Amino acid sequence: MKINWDKKKDKIRQKFIGITNRDLDYRVGKEYKMLERLKEKLGKTEEEILNIIIES
Repeated sequence: MKINWDKKKDKIRQKFIGITNRDLDYRVGKEYKMLERLKEKLGKTEEEILNIIIES
């Protein structure tokens, strides 16, 4: 899982300039915090963020 997440993080950071490792910090049980950070920074809905993550 970690290797896949690291690859996804790299792809997301390449696609969206200004996204940091902190923004993509994933903690089991606290996923909502990461989603909230990304929603705020990217100005997208939760559904859009989840689609970005899935497609990366």
